[in-house]
Amino acid sequence: MRKTLMLLCALAVSMSASSAMAVFDLQITEIWPGQSGDDITPDWFEVTNFGDMAWTPLDGTLRADDGGAVFLNSVLIENLVSIDPGESVIVLMEDDGSEAALFPTAWGILGVQVGYANGGGLGLGQPSDGVTLFTGAGALLDAESYAGSSTAQSWDVFFGQYSSVGDAAGSFESVALGGNELDTPGVGSPGQVPEPASLALLGIGGMLIARRMRRA
Repeated sequence: MRKTLMLLCALAVSMSASSAMAVFDLQITEIWPGQSGDDITPDWFEVTNFGDMAWTPLDGTLRADDGGAVFLNSVLIENLVSIDPGESVIVLMEDDGSEAALFPTAWGILGVQVGYANGGGLGLGQPSDGVTLFTGAGALLDAESYAGSSTAQSWDVFFGQYSSVGDAAGSFESVALGGNELDTPGVGSPGQVPEPASLALLGIGGMLIARRMRRA
């Protein structure tokens, strides 16, 4: 418990110090690699802003690549107005915008922005595939992969496991059905920040610091 309190205090000091120079911090937090049979939606991933300022297109474009993690193969992400601190948005792969409009209905969610990246064969589905997020200028923002393959569940990046209904991420079943018999709902938490949001962000912030220390 003492170590936990020390970690939380250190994180709070770090967050307080960084508030003097506000930045956005976009991280990949969930990946939907598709399912066997008919997919409910195209492959998608979720991006959450852990910074203390919003990202807008005025800050530069965003691009994504699948498991190859090569900027030259990345595709422009469109249809995102902004990403506020603590907000999670969805990016569909291999979509021209038509599926993006249907995504909220398929998952039964409201108020979640859905962007899309079209072209370049961008997509998931292979075992241990992944997503890389770049700025339009080529700077790496985040790269995440998932283990194995899934039939109808999203991969939760921070918990390191496939989603299950009612888990810590607040996962739920989709409204639309897919699969070989068109009878299988998807399971995930697209656009959702676990409640209470402030504690969830604090905990995830600690994991982000640990991840960056391992990468350094």
